[in-house]
Amino acid sequence: MADQRPVRLTLLFDGYCGFCTWAAHWLASHDRSGQLRVAPCQSNDLRGPTGVSRRDCEQAAWAVDQSGRHYRGAAALVAGLTLGRDWPFLLSLYRLAPVRWAADAGYRLVARWRSRLPGVTPYCQAHPERCDRSG
Repeated sequence: MADQRPVRLTLLFDGYCGFCTWAAHWLASHDRSGQLRVAPCQSNDLRGPTGVSRRDCEQAAWAVDQSGRHYRGAAALVAGLTLGRDWPFLLSLYRLAPVRWAADAGYRLVARWRSRLPGVTPYCQAHPERCDRSG
């Protein structure tokens, strides 16, 4: 019988972005914990409110943990890696100012150029029936 652990962290990404879709799939495929849920913010299947607007999600990745804490941008990816890879030190390391500044700057750079970065077919292009087109 498969391990059915509860979702502890939901990572939201822009489903109309090929690079974002690739990064989200990479995180999901490397989830050792089985407690990471990855979903496009445009998903019709997204259950329950996340407290993240679609506009905010289309500008940066977000993660919401089971207690309702929100992580944005680089912090969201670090939270996903911390849980999914079972690397508890990673979030602590990210809290150190120089590490956080570098990670946040790198994230902003990638976010700015994401439309020009290689990726895969965007989730919402591959699964239009699962995505809400209204903004």
